[in-house]
Order: sequence, then structure tokens, then C-alpha cells
Amino acid sequence: KIIVAIGRPVRRKGFVWFVDKVLRDLPKDYTFILIGPEPPKNRLLDFVLKVMPKTLRTQIELCLGLSTEHKKLYALGDQKDIKNRFLWCKNADHNTKNYILSQSDVMVMPNVRVHGDMEGFGLVALEANMYNVPVVAADLEGITSAITHRKNGLLISSENVAAWVSALTQEINTQQWSCRDYVMAEFSWHKMAAEYRSTFAKVIFETKKSRHDVTKVFL
Repeated sequence: KIIVAIGRPVRRKGFVWFVDKVLRDLPKDYTFILIGPEPPKNRLLDFVLKVMPKTLRTQIELCLGLSTEHKKLYALGDQKDIKNRFLWCKNADHNTKNYILSQSDVMVMPNVRVHGDMEGFGLVALEANMYNVPVVAADLEGITSAITHRKNGLLISSENVAAWVSALTQEINTQQWSCRDYVMAEFSWHKMAAEYRSTFAKVIFETKKSRHDVTKVFL
């Protein structure tokens, strides 16, 4: 089976945790492909960050969106029991990304909690769903706005190795997935635009009502 993930190698994405803890326990015919940018080498920046206090360094890394886990991924990729099962497709173009997604069996979003670095809406999950690829994802933060359990994927407890292994080897195979149909129905441009309009209208109405109430108090 081909497992795919998309994203920058930062801690909250959980890629290092997944390769180190989960991939090792999956059957040997499971291959994990990570599609994501390889950070450019910058010795000066690396040196400056290295001599900074940890709290300040962390804030700068988060602010600039710097990759922080790439060295750990390099090291894991060289280990004998992982070397031929983990492929990092670096700086892939749009067509390459879509081709890999279309050939995959499942996408993973193995996010972990990181203080001050919350995951947003899981748009990449919907990209996979459009190829009818289900997503196994951590049940936290913005991911839950994109994934509905057993509709277009599975929501699994973050950092629960046994649950992740079970989800990828057993639970994912217990139903026929109609991810594309679900996404087309729930996240179409028409529906999303209508929901935005409804939200804006509600905010405008409440703002006007609040101003009216304040005016009445002064009068």
C-alpha cells in the first residue's frame, strides 16, 4: 500500500513521529511518500538560530515558517529498516503531486500538539479526497473541520501508535469510501460561498443591532 502525506517538515505535522513510531510497525509492503519542500541550506541562519535562547529561536521559527524536522527525517531515511519504505518527494510540482495522490491508497495527517503552532483547515485532505483517497488524520485542531469520521476519512487520537497502526491496517478497509462525492457535496464552491454569505450577513446584522441598542441607551 502507498501512504502519502503533504506538507513542510515542521514538528506539528508529525511526520517524524509517524516514520519513527508508526511506519516501523506497519507491514513491510507499506510505503510512505512525503510530498513537501526541502528547506534551502543557509549556514548563517542556522548559526544565528543555534546561538539564540530556545524560546526566542522557537518563536522565530514559527514566525518565519521554517522547517525544523528535516534533519531528523534525513537521519530516519538512512536507517536500514526504513530506507526503502520512506520516500521524500522534494519540491514536487503540481502535476507530480496530483499523480502521486491519484496512485495512493491513503493519506495521513499525523499531527501532534505543539504549543503556539496550531494546525489550520486541512485543505490537502480534500485534495486527496478528490481522487477518492481516504485520509487518516489526528483528531485535533483545524483538521476536524475538513475530515468527518467515516465519511472522508478516519479521525484518530494523536500520538496513539496502536490506534494508528490499527486504522491503517484494519479500519481503513472496513468500508467502501465515497470521499469524492462527499467532498463535492460538502465543500463545493456554491455551498462554501453561501455559508460565507450567511456568516457575513449575521455579523452585519448583529453589528447594526448592537449600534441601534447603544443609540437607544443614549437617547
